Amino acid sequence: MRSDKNSCLPSRRAPPESTPQPPTYDSWLRQRYVHHGAPDAWTIDRYAPCRDLKDEGIPCLVWFEDALMYYGVKTMRFDLHLLVIDVEGAKAALVERGWVVIKTGTSQHLSDIQRELCYMRRQAPPITTEPNTPDFIVSTILMPAKHWHVVLPNVASTHYLHPGPTDRWPFMPSLADTVNALIQKWLDTPTEQYTLRSYVLLMIAYVHDHLPILSEGDFIGHLAPEHRQYFLDLHAGMDMLTVDATEHERKVRNVAREAGWALQECSVSKEDERFFTRKRMERVRASQHWCYEGPPADGDKEAEEDAEDEAAVLSKGCGMASMLACRVKAFFQGALRPRESQELA
Repeated sequence: MRSDKNSCLPSRRAPPESTPQPPTYDSWLRQRYVHHGAPDAWTIDRYAPCRDLKDEGIPCLVWFEDALMYYGVKTMRFDLHLLVIDVEGAKAALVERGWVVIKTGTSQHLSDIQRELCYMRRQAPPITTEPNTPDFIVSTILMPAKHWHVVLPNVASTHYLHPGPTDRWPFMPSLADTVNALIQKWLDTPTEQYTLRSYVLLMIAYVHDHLPILSEGDFIGHLAPEHRQYFLDLHAGMDMLTVDATEHERKVRNVAREAGWALQECSVSKEDERFFTRKRMERVRASQHWCYEGPPADGDKEAEEDAEDEAAVLSKGCGMASMLACRVKAFFQGALRPRESQELA
């Protein structure tokens, strides 16, 4: 029998392609830090108050939209919220550097806690380049960090003073710390502070809806044990604005703290309309008991667009953030009737 002279040669067949592995939460974070590697964060004009506070030996962390946008949440930034140890001390330091105090704030979403805030601006404020906000003057809002369960960085550390090109910006909170703090704030805030709780929940929902890595990867392990079921329930679609959901999640947290909690895909039945309100909201809308006092006035295109947005949210099953945005917007605009808002709650 004739031997095959090529039988001993290595195969020319291409090796099978390996299935790409989904990124881990830590690797995804490193990519985000690299994305923001330049320029030097301390030179960015929007964060001038952070730089001025650093030069005075006062640490701070940005909060709300600025922190979320840093991690890829598609939101807009308006005023700059800063967490500081001592609001009065930070205010005095900024005044020394040419900042002025604004006596009346404009942040409607923080109306429940106005007394603990301080609004400031530069004496010659720059014009922002934010999209869709021409000539918007940025105010800096100082907030007490202890009320948001956040530990501020060491202002004397090398990382804070001289961050590397691929390090997290020194005045940005970690994403896990941000979500933990927001969940704890939402659970601890009294139910009657509906405006603040709605806004905090909107921030949590934005993180969930815009950063799928948090639901698909190993992010859940980076949350405090007593907050993990909350995040899973949110992912399952539970309407966290209801009183029933608030009471339930507080009970779950207490059990998790005291005896531990076995995580579940969802801690309640998805057929329970006390927690999953989409069908109930559809019925309210169909019976014309929805949030608006009456049909839009002729030519009121903005009101018509709002109504269309809300209908789309209900019909298309949009993310939790989209639904919350419509409901919170209606509340801020004074369109919710007290009786009907209580019915949904």
